[in-house]
Amino acid sequence: MKRFFILISLIFINVSINAQQLLDDEKLKHSKTYINLQEAISDADNVYKLELVSYGLDTLPKEISKLKKLQVINLSCNMLENLPEEFGELTNLQKIYLDRNQLTSLPKSFGNLKNLKLLSINYNKFETLPYEISKLTNLDTISARDNNLKSMPDFHNCKIIRYIDFSNNQIESIPESICECSKLNELIVNNNIINELPQNLQKLENLEKLYVDENNITMLGTEIGGIKNLKLFSAYNNRIIMIPPEIGLSKNLEEITLKSNPISDLPQEINKLKHLRYMDLSNTLIKKDNVNKIQNYVPWAIISFPF
Repeated sequence: MKRFFILISLIFINVSINAQQLLDDEKLKHSKTYINLQEAISDADNVYKLELVSYGLDTLPKEISKLKKLQVINLSCNMLENLPEEFGELTNLQKIYLDRNQLTSLPKSFGNLKNLKLLSINYNKFETLPYEISKLTNLDTISARDNNLKSMPDFHNCKIIRYIDFSNNQIESIPESICECSKLNELIVNNNIINELPQNLQKLENLEKLYVDENNITMLGTEIGGIKNLKLFSAYNNRIIMIPPEIGLSKNLEEITLKSNPISDLPQEINKLKHLRYMDLSNTLIKKDNVNKIQNYVPWAIISFPF
């Protein structure tokens, strides 16, 4: 029993020390930014921020694991194709920027980065992201636009994530697990090949902005209704032919963009959208005969019609 309490005490002390090492944004802002890799490795105990942008890197040395206190790393605009498995030993990392490289995969050890809050991997060559992404329980922001992704990772453990951007990929569907991200505030999946939205979107009570522009969505169902705090819904250039009456249940909507869809009419229930300020219906199939009717539904809103 005594050994048990000693073990628990050691674990607690280790966790406490780790928590003390993490700096908030204000302290990180005023920390020294190292811009030379060898200098950083030689001064490892003092390195909190490392920026090697446009450094000509095609590999990252295993010695990177010596930077145990590292919390922000920016490796954007290099030629990296992969990261060493040792990268996962940088467990104090809070922000990672890997934009504009040649990355096709992340190491399995990536799931060890339990303190990671921001992951930016835009403009790479990813086709898939590893399951380990779902282990990043403190993730707040992920941006993976302009890759070759065919699917999104499972987010069921990312309970506090607030911002997701997977635009400009080849994604066919949005996983239902995303509806478990109760803190999600903004979801952007423009320019993919998505056919439909998840059925339980209304569970996202903090979602304020939803962008699904330039996809293959043909029908909006009841999922678009009852998203409690949704303020902006943008779905231009899809194949949507009908807007369901349930849209009236998303009562905080302020802006709706439906331009370049084959829509010919809107349901009367949009008159429940008392906060609506602007609706874009340009380049749709709405005829002049329906203009007055639609405008009378929401006389307080500005509407762009096809003519």
